[in-house]
Amino acid sequence: MNQERILCMEKNTTISSIYKMDNAWVEEVELELTSSCNLDCPLCARNYENNAHLLSGGQRPYNDLIDQLDSYTNLKRCCLAGIISEPTLYKHFFDLIEYLKSRDITIELYTNGNTHNELWWEELGKLCDESIKVIFTVCGSNQALHEK
Repeated sequence: MNQERILCMEKNTTISSIYKMDNAWVEEVELELTSSCNLDCPLCARNYENNAHLLSGGQRPYNDLIDQLDSYTNLKRCCLAGIISEPTLYKHFFDLIEYLKSRDITIELYTNGNTHNELWWEELGKLCDESIKVIFTVCGSNQALHEK
């Protein structure tokens, strides 16, 4: 087992369906919140034929997500970094950030930064403190993709 105790959760997947283990063991999760992205990067895993099934799930129901996170009683860190999606497109994004902060869970957000207007980013900035790290990614292969 990984000493860092990291678990990656895809949409509609519960840990009990993958492993028989005590959820108290989990200290870190990576969440895939949606199957949506605002870019169309040619090298993205979204474009791989064998990943087509991952693009039809929509958004994770907020209450189901919170129920799942509540089962991890020792959760210390949450990474919001979609492998095939843009996490800031999640319709309950701010609610999720506030929930994680209420549990003193540190947050890493990986985003392409092209999803919202300045007011949205200002709102996120108001929620940010030392427990939240925002990383802006460069995912496209040319400037045109980043100007979308």
